[in-house]
Amino acid sequence: MSRYVARTLRSHYFRRSNSDGLPYLVNDHDLNLEDIRNANIVIVGERHGHPDDMNLVFKLIDETIPDIVLVEMLGEYYIPTKYKAKELYNLPEENHHYQKLTKLWLGRIVSNKQNTIYRGIELIPNDVTGDLYTLSLKEQFLLREDHWMKIIDREVARNKRVLVVVGDTHLRTIETSQLGRISPLITKFLNRSDVAIIRSQYGEIQ
Repeated sequence: MSRYVARTLRSHYFRRSNSDGLPYLVNDHDLNLEDIRNANIVIVGERHGHPDDMNLVFKLIDETIPDIVLVEMLGEYYIPTKYKAKELYNLPEENHHYQKLTKLWLGRIVSNKQNTIYRGIELIPNDVTGDLYTLSLKEQFLLREDHWMKIIDREVARNKRVLVVVGDTHLRTIETSQLGRISPLITKFLNRSDVAIIRSQYGEIQ
């Protein structure tokens, strides 16, 4: 398999390179689907609920037919069938962890032509975690992203093709005092030859 290296997105804001000195982020307007098809793991950063980003995600699903799609905005739902997606979609909006945004995802899953498996990766507050929202944003990101990585690692080991969709800020390439470390998705997957990382053109951080 040829090495996958994508072009940079939001180049007027920044330009970063991988260890080979080549850009690694892709602009969806210049998306080379053949490159994406060669990647076993595709990681997409979205501006939550933005139609352009949603359209790109479902275009990738139609073109690459992943074995499973892992999504932050689906909370902790496991959706193996369209029947399950319809069942969840019919619940009141307030029943969903991300309410309107989760329902938006469920609606797109129901209407999409592919019978793909979806799994939510979010860390839901419980008796063990306590109320995450009393923590600093840095602490929240640490706990949530570590939880996501465990699920992603498990599903990557089980499946040949995996698509991951998270908020674009969770693909940050810099450390900040508010958000903490560089994204673990970037540090783990950046230089893997079988991975494509696609950032949203509407992202808010480098």
